Amino acid sequence: MYQETELKKGFYTQMCRIERWSTRQDLEHFILELGIGFTFIARQKRMSIDNIDRYLDLLFYHRKLKRLIAIELKIGKFKAAYKGQMELYLRWLEK
Repeated sequence: MYQETELKKGFYTQMCRIERWSTRQDLEHFILELGIGFTFIARQKRMSIDNIDRYLDLLFYHRKLKRLIAIELKIGKFKAAYKGQMELYLRWLEK
């Protein structure tokens, strides 16, 4: 389920690939599997980067780790562009 996990510049990132969300409950189950300590911050968090609005799918804060958790949901096979997209979002969140 998890394609890549890394700790980078204070942000814990999980990039995951899920073939298909069949129900809202599937998404809820995935979030619950992350464990305790997560605080929901935003869905479709708007970030203005170089005067272009971009949207992060889910943003959480982990109370124990004291870190933001950025989650970008994708359908299909992993693409290198997804990594670049997440790195762009993380740089924005770091500011």
